[in-house]
Amino acid sequence: MNGNFSLGDYFKEEAIAFAWELSTASVEGGGYGLDPDRVWVTVHHSDDESRGLWRRIAGLPDERLVARGDEDNFWSMGVPGPCGPCSELYYDRGPALGRAGGPAVDEDRYMEFWSLVFMQYERGEGPGKSGYPILGELPRRNIDTGMSLERMATLLQGVDNLYEITRSAPYWTGPRPWPRCATARTRRPTSGCAWSPTTSAPP
Repeated sequence: MNGNFSLGDYFKEEAIAFAWELSTASVEGGGYGLDPDRVWVTVHHSDDESRGLWRRIAGLPDERLVARGDEDNFWSMGVPGPCGPCSELYYDRGPALGRAGGPAVDEDRYMEFWSLVFMQYERGEGPGKSGYPILGELPRRNIDTGMSLERMATLLQGVDNLYEITRSAPYWTGPRPWPRCATARTRRPTSGCAWSPTTSAPP
């Protein structure tokens, strides 16, 4: 798991910009090179601020900005303390892997790869994921984000699941060549992909 954190410093605008830039900037530009037209984002239904930031920073259209409820897009530790809305990034892996319509319809086709947690409230006593009171704003708002390295590898290597990435496949299927620089867009290796788990370890 990878991510970035802020304790009372930057907040939603910067976290969203960081996630978008790293996910969609070209490899030459220091990013992962995901196709921005295939990225979907979920926000908590009450979080109009995040929705507006995604529109402005990433230019996301409304059809790829999905509002969801407490069960999916509001985080807490399950006990009284910090809590807040989440915004999650998903990648459309194509019709071969499921139904169209976004992550609310099919989370196999639309793979979540990054979660941004905006801790801005304090919650009180209450059950599980919902039904507890919000006591007020935190004195210092926090960012806690997490990006799955294995899921990003799944997307970049163009395989169906994390058990088929170069680090995992040899343990499940035996020695087998996997391109280390296939793109999620084409599912084909780009020029120069010659690594095989039978010959050497990836960098």
